Amino acid sequence: MVAATPSSASPAPAAEASAHLRLLVTMVFWGQMTPSFVLLLQVWDPFALSAARYVVAAPFMMLVLLAFRGSPMVPTWAEVPKLAALGIIGMGGLITCYAYGLAHSNPVTAIVVQTASPLTYTAIARFLYGEPVPSGIGTALCLVIPGGLLLATPALMGEAMTVKGGEIFLIFGSACWAWYSLQCRRWLPHYHELRLTTWTMITAAPFLIGIFLVLWALGATRLPAQVPPLYLNILLLWLVLTSTCLGIMLWHSGVSRLGVATAGLYFNIAPLVAMAISSALGYVPTPLQLAGALFVLAGIGQLHVRRWLKARRVRGQGAIRG
Repeated sequence: MVAATPSSASPAPAAEASAHLRLLVTMVFWGQMTPSFVLLLQVWDPFALSAARYVVAAPFMMLVLLAFRGSPMVPTWAEVPKLAALGIIGMGGLITCYAYGLAHSNPVTAIVVQTASPLTYTAIARFLYGEPVPSGIGTALCLVIPGGLLLATPALMGEAMTVKGGEIFLIFGSACWAWYSLQCRRWLPHYHELRLTTWTMITAAPFLIGIFLVLWALGATRLPAQVPPLYLNILLLWLVLTSTCLGIMLWHSGVSRLGVATAGLYFNIAPLVAMAISSALGYVPTPLQLAGALFVLAGIGQLHVRRWLKARRVRGQGAIRG
């Protein structure tokens, strides 16, 4: 599949529904990362974990590319600087900024910043790239952002709202990913999701390894003191295959059809998934969290209703003209 600019043509209803489904699956994969990282970070340092994920993910994606396409689809020399910028600024920027930002943020303000990330995506898409704001996006933001805050109420309770400085890195991280998502389709519109994900990972991996080595030399990060237990290694491999590899490919597919502003709304489904997984492990959600889940689902659901009604009107007008 070749990425396309969503503003150039409206996707067919079936393709649009498929894009929404892919974004939903992406958030299931990304939502599982929160409870999983709680376990992994007992053994791994955040920067070492980030580098390890991409050390595994990049060669795995190359094997998948070879298996499905029959060749590595090596980029041209003219494409190499673009891929390097996308991998380093987009993937590397997101991961590095989030690792540092979460380590140097107040938990409350970090949650608020992350919950408001759809605003970052919408602003960058609209004001830097001139993408039209989808119908219903304002209503969706008004529901999704408060919903995300309600989902995070247990972490918000009992914490003071103080800023420690790391919050700005969380905003930078969201901006890096929004830029990456938008710029991929402009610089490399002929790249399908598999090729795009593979080669941007290949350029991101050396950057993340370099960040880790510099911090390790400065004594600011470390490798696990001993070989992690087997179940943690299996969990890490599962996250690499689903959240890192398949999740990013599905993200590209959804963004190429719906745009970054709409896709960004789905980020607040990830806490809902994390809550569901935690509930399965024995955590009982609060009434406020359940209300937050309804807010998030209502915000995204009303987009679907609006687009379904619009498609129905268009079909009706076509039938009348026919």
